[in-house]
Amino acid sequence: MGNFDLVLIASSTGGPSALDKVLSNLSKDFDVPILIVQHMPANFTQMLADSLNKKCALEVREAKDGDIIGEKGIIIAKGGLHMIVVEERKKKVIRLIDAKSVNGVKPAADVLFDSVAQSYANKRILAAVLTGMGSDGKVGVKKLKDNCKCYCITQSPDSCVVYGMPKSVHNAGLSDEVVDIELMGHRMESLITG
Repeated sequence: MGNFDLVLIASSTGGPSALDKVLSNLSKDFDVPILIVQHMPANFTQMLADSLNKKCALEVREAKDGDIIGEKGIIIAKGGLHMIVVEERKKKVIRLIDAKSVNGVKPAADVLFDSVAQSYANKRILAAVLTGMGSDGKVGVKKLKDNCKCYCITQSPDSCVVYGMPKSVHNAGLSDEVVDIELMGHRMESLITG
């Protein structure tokens, strides 16, 4: 399953620390764009992006409406808005939309994943669902698996602060692999390089 077109990560409670562990283990040669939904209020996602950017080999930034998804780099959904991907003039473009909360959260992973399932139909997607309460991501991973060539990894129960989101994906039979958070970055790197 090497040569992915896009990486998606969903996280909630315990997510900032988990993201730190995953992203700081990726090399500057990681040449697939990464989109992240971390459940957080507005204003906090910019601080998270700035903090991660200082520790990571790849550029980490908060999403802005109209951002074009490039060949690499990490984009974090802006708190208080849903992030979706649409195709415009043969480019993949990020749109931020102020719609109703989904799964009680905004941004929601299910909203992003659903949009990627449409805009990246038949493409190879690597999805990772990390620590967090609830089941955000489960419906989205199902759509990704229906429409794309999606490989999904979920965080191991022992390494989660709250084993909710990964558990919901795993229990639905949608997780291809369970990985400890300390090893997640290295595992993603090995999957990307094939």
